[in-house]
Amino acid sequence: MPKLKSMIQIPPYKIGEFKDRLDAVLKKEGLNRKSFSNQVLRVDYCNLNKQINSGRIPMHTLDRISLHLNVSVNYLIGLEAKPDASDS
Repeated sequence: MPKLKSMIQIPPYKIGEFKDRLDAVLKKEGLNRKSFSNQVLRVDYCNLNKQINSGRIPMHTLDRISLHLNVSVNYLIGLEAKPDASDS
């Protein structure tokens, strides 16, 4: 039996906010989505971009993004106003 991946489903009305927040944090780090996915996460950019655009992102990927960028998952998905990772 295949393992099930724990997925986060971002509501459609929050996907734009997620993209904006992710891009803003990446910009502060001097990165863009493509360089971040390829160089830092070491995942295929096309796959990551499809996940982001669909709002269905594996929890382990979201955790890695949060850890590398030092922001909370809740901030990225729009549940918190401040990016402080210490609260997550």
